[in-house]
Amino acid sequence: ATVIATRRLSYRFDVDVRPTHPDKCGGLKPLGDLYFANAWIVLLAGLFVAVWVLMLSLSYASLERYAIEDLSVGEALIDDYPALCSQYLTSGTSPSAEELTAFSPATCDCLAGKVGADAAANAPRYRVLRCIAVASDVQPTTLIYLAMTGLRYYRWLNLYSALLIILALVAIFTFLFPMVNTHRIMRDKGPRFRRKADSLAGEIAELERYIEQYGIVSSEESTEISRRLEWLEDRYQGYNNPPMWPFDARVRFRMAGSLAGMGVSFVTSEIVPAIVRFLRSVFGGQAR
Repeated sequence: ATVIATRRLSYRFDVDVRPTHPDKCGGLKPLGDLYFANAWIVLLAGLFVAVWVLMLSLSYASLERYAIEDLSVGEALIDDYPALCSQYLTSGTSPSAEELTAFSPATCDCLAGKVGADAAANAPRYRVLRCIAVASDVQPTTLIYLAMTGLRYYRWLNLYSALLIILALVAIFTFLFPMVNTHRIMRDKGPRFRRKADSLAGEIAELERYIEQYGIVSSEESTEISRRLEWLEDRYQGYNNPPMWPFDARVRFRMAGSLAGMGVSFVTSEIVPAIVRFLRSVFGGQAR
């Protein structure tokens, strides 16, 4: 409702663009700040979700590294744990192969919980990692303990990732939707401002020709002409490059920074783990 109301401002009132205004936004910076305030409400929610996405992704990566490197549990065993635990809980026999020496019945009990063998057989990988850490006799560090706690909510990661994308799109829409008409008005007034800049350029040229032809008689005249040239050149720059958007670099930085933070969280959750597993398989294979 606020976005729609602020969008109507540019339709109901005459937007007076001042190219030489010191806010570098044509005097419309308060309007741009209002547009950003609407988007900031959505961005705050997006950053909150982004923190959860990043925390869950880092928790998963930390426990995976902890299980493989610190507890010496192979990746193959981690993937096979649900089937092995289902067999163990059903028949009571543990795997005897040498490569499965790291198999822990306590991990199976953790995976089974109160449901039994069916829960263990269908346990997702993040639960396997958490149960491996819980069942281990090694005292976890504070970071590993926090990762174990965070992994309780890992099942919501896909939902949080989807919500993160939705919030980013909504924030962009909330920021740009009320601004489109204001931008159109500022863009349409651009040619008129540039014509004004051409007339200022002509006045600057005439003043310079006067100085070349007659010179400067006194210091007072020199000071006055210098001030006049400075004033004309400043106005020329403003009219020749009129602002096209009603927001300044600060708003642009905050908007881009917030979206970048949300994007980094999403990339971390979706791409980085796959890259880490690929590099581990490549360099691990070379080491073997």
